[in-house]
Amino acid sequence: MENNIIEKDIIKYFQVLPEIAMKSAYKSKWTCSEIFRLLPGMCQSLLLRIIFLTERISINEMYNQFKIPNETMDEVINTIHSIHIIDKEEEDGILYIKLNNDFQSNFKMNLTGSMEPAYKIKEVNEKVSKIIQEKCLKENCIKTFEYFMNKLLQFNSQPNISNNPLRIFKDLELVKEETRQITRKGYQFLFQETKTQLWVIMLSIIGLIQRRISPFINDVFEMTYLKEHIIYNCDHFKKVYGPDPLQLFNDLGIIVYYKEQNVMAITPLMSLLRSNANIPSDLVKKPKTITEINYSVYIYTESQFQVDLYRLFIRKNFQLANLWVGKLNHQSVTEAFAKGITSEMLINFLQPNLPRTIQKQIDLWKKEINRFKEEHVVRYRFYDDAIGRQLFVIVKNESDRLKATILEKEDIRLIFVKYQYGETIRSFMKKKERELLLKQPRPSSTSLPLSLSTDNSKNNIHSGIKRNVPEGIKPKPSKKYIVD
Repeated sequence: MENNIIEKDIIKYFQVLPEIAMKSAYKSKWTCSEIFRLLPGMCQSLLLRIIFLTERISINEMYNQFKIPNETMDEVINTIHSIHIIDKEEEDGILYIKLNNDFQSNFKMNLTGSMEPAYKIKEVNEKVSKIIQEKCLKENCIKTFEYFMNKLLQFNSQPNISNNPLRIFKDLELVKEETRQITRKGYQFLFQETKTQLWVIMLSIIGLIQRRISPFINDVFEMTYLKEHIIYNCDHFKKVYGPDPLQLFNDLGIIVYYKEQNVMAITPLMSLLRSNANIPSDLVKKPKTITEINYSVYIYTESQFQVDLYRLFIRKNFQLANLWVGKLNHQSVTEAFAKGITSEMLINFLQPNLPRTIQKQIDLWKKEINRFKEEHVVRYRFYDDAIGRQLFVIVKNESDRLKATILEKEDIRLIFVKYQYGETIRSFMKKKERELLLKQPRPSSTSLPLSLSTDNSKNNIHSGIKRNVPEGIKPKPSKKYIVD
């Protein structure tokens, strides 16, 4: 199965934001709370344990207090540090971590106080209220989102779309305006879950707000705490950012924005932004499909958008009111591959009623058009000792984060990375090895500065001198890896 090119871990977006922007965002309790919700469970557990500490804590204390492997602890700490929730400090060769003051105080407030948004409820007349409530229904807000996504799906044939969607599609590299074509990334985006699509679009909108990005992140996150179907005044939001973001949110179906009275209501789709995109949600379900062993596919749906998605890799036979029937064949599937749609996506779309034989056939069709691929790589092999094993895990995670890994063999601690990332990985590896060596237990202060050892195995006496490293001097890294 191929890895798709749409990143689902939303935390990785915040990892690349400027440090000053993230630290500024932590001045708000809404950002602190939302970032916490996006973190993996292990990171959440660690933060809950240290959030009430008044002083910094050493990494060795954390190893002792938390009964998890040191490698896992390092990964958790690195994740939290990458979004500037904690700072690392080194003193006398000992590594300490300290919580960001703003994050700590605001998150403690969230845990012990109420989380009431500042948006005010606004009374509107019965007609307006009825219109808004109707649009807030789950099936209607899903239709609104599908209408937005259909602008991308139909871009090849109808490229003249409004500026706001086009700006987002171009920012995400989903379309190429010069050639009036959907890109490979665009086709892959269409096959993501609604939750992933919504998050990626929202992050694009946040990125396009070039100024006041921290307040905007905070205000968007505050919206996720509003109650559904309640009508709120949005004068403040419009005054600060203008009407365009509100109109975009309306087009996405996460709010219903009534421009004439400048009010809005939150729809059920907003709940998808309350957790990370890599956590599945069943709010928006894909159509029920049945695939027979003769390659006929039956799709039960009333959504024309969903039908058009399936038509990207299935040839149509006939269509009824809520039933669409087509057939898989070599040409339709390989055409989908050429557009960038992966076999994993096709198989996922046809599950759960997909015969094993057809799944294997789809994989075979993919292998037919992608038999050989030449790639220049750098090989890293790690020794089988404590530091070597830890270093393998750390380097593998970093290589995966950079999307540089070509092949890995965990049993023999072997990694092949793309050639262009060779020096980056090498520098990272040396740095991490030095950190691991610094964590090794120091010799006792009462030990002798010199120690003699003898080896009489061949009737020859050899004296070897082992010198202790003076305190404060970093040891030179030993070679725990082989680089080709």
